[in-house]
Amino acid sequence: MGIRGNSGFIGLDLRTGSSTGDTKGIVGRKQHFLERTDGRYDPPKIITTGSTQIGNGTTDQEHCPTYGFYDFGWSGIIYTSSEMSVDFTGPKTITDLVFDYGYLNSSGNDAFDDLRVFCGHYNADTFPSSPDEDIEDYTGITDWTQCTNNGYVWSPQTVGFNYSERITFDTPFEYNGTDRLVIKIEQREGEYQDQPRIFWNSSTGTDSVAYNRQDGSYPTGSGIRTNVKPNIIIHYNMSGNLV
Repeated sequence: MGIRGNSGFIGLDLRTGSSTGDTKGIVGRKQHFLERTDGRYDPPKIITTGSTQIGNGTTDQEHCPTYGFYDFGWSGIIYTSSEMSVDFTGPKTITDLVFDYGYLNSSGNDAFDDLRVFCGHYNADTFPSSPDEDIEDYTGITDWTQCTNNGYVWSPQTVGFNYSERITFDTPFEYNGTDRLVIKIEQREGEYQDQPRIFWNSSTGTDSVAYNRQDGSYPTGSGIRTNVKPNIIIHYNMSGNLV
């Protein structure tokens, strides 16, 4: 291991097998530039941009995250801390979502003209059997945040995961890294003929999705619970030490 200069670097040999000899068992080498503070060498704070894909199923469904064949609708999705830690552990600042578009069953020029996305922490892996629309009022919900402004326009048009068609948060969500993440999406345009009718690629598992939809007015009260969850990529930033 060596340190050099005021900014300097540390070189680490990673070994397996024998602990003797300069070349035996070396499987990698890392160099980290360091900052010197009061005679100590401390790793610099960094911002890491990352993403995690949850789900890779091929089940076609159109009720979540949006159901464009109705005037109004809502959906809720729960992600466990294990799902959120597949690529990076710890707290994350969630900045945008990308869903796995299956195929479109209406005009490719349509868009969701008033989509509202909310996030929070939750202490349950599944929704109640008769899930209420007011997810923010559930026991165990904390840090409820509206992440897109009213009137957010979303126009997914391309099959698969397409980063250019992501939902970008106006207010990023500070996920704490330990609780479940719950995402609620409200579809409030009020005119199904102007919204895409999309089939989403999804996976099956626990009853971690809830939804409802109707014409004429935004649906309140109880919805429907299901185990069919859309494939998603969650993008985020992380702040911490380089190790």
